[in-house]
Amino acid sequence: MAHWVKLFLLLFSFHSYAIDTVKIATGHSHTDIRYLYNKELLIKALEVTSSSFGLYQLSVLKGAIPNPRRLNALKQGVVLNVAGMLANDNWDRNAIRVKTPIRRGIFNYRLLLINKNNLSKFKHISSIETLKTLSVGLRRGWKTHKIMQHLGFNVASSHNYDSLFAMLNKNRFDYIPRGVHEIYPELAAQSKQFKNLTIEPKLAIYMPLPEYFYVSPLTPSLAVRLDHGIKILLENGFVDQLLDQYYGDFIHQADINNRTIINVGNPFIDQSQKLQTPHQWYNKQEN
Repeated sequence: MAHWVKLFLLLFSFHSYAIDTVKIATGHSHTDIRYLYNKELLIKALEVTSSSFGLYQLSVLKGAIPNPRRLNALKQGVVLNVAGMLANDNWDRNAIRVKTPIRRGIFNYRLLLINKNNLSKFKHISSIETLKTLSVGLRRGWKTHKIMQHLGFNVASSHNYDSLFAMLNKNRFDYIPRGVHEIYPELAAQSKQFKNLTIEPKLAIYMPLPEYFYVSPLTPSLAVRLDHGIKILLENGFVDQLLDQYYGDFIHQADINNRTIINVGNPFIDQSQKLQTPHQWYNKQEN
């Protein structure tokens, strides 16, 4: 009996003092709001679970890790064991996805960057069928490129991000779909050089592209902890406050409620979770 008591006390002591080491990489710049949002949410999720899961320490790798290398680094778990990523079959196979979305899916809504001389082209666009009559410009490697090409859209491809705006300015295609968090900063930056760019005022497309935290397969308990923590933060309103802090201005400008929404879909992800947990997902009626 004494042996089992000692073993229990040993295990209890270990559990009480074990510290979760959380390893992340910095964003692409000090103003990268996706990284800043992710970091703040991550820290808060760790804080609200400290009474249940114990203390934590955060290790931040200086310098962003390019996407092709991030999954490998995550699998190894040496310099990285948590990373934010759009839902991805390859990552699902090789890492542990924290099942609660980290931005309630606000990236699912995309506005159309267009050439202002072509505004009239969009007046009668109201469905996926009519949208397919126009050409879309996308960078190779983007999830939107893979989805829209698979769905039969007329895709004009580019290997270079900046050249997309130059091509749109010259009418090489009709529009670029960009997230509500992306399109306003991009227009402000690119319109200095390309004067014909503007945002189409009446349409938005809905393309499910939820983002999640992925955790190294070497630290499965950390995935459980983060899922528990983010659910708490959804329930107590912290996630909504954080979304408003980082993306509120963009959401307000987008005025999604007063736009015609064209549901493009995403054949590469499972939508069943959204149906089971609707409170975790952004609804356009909320803005």
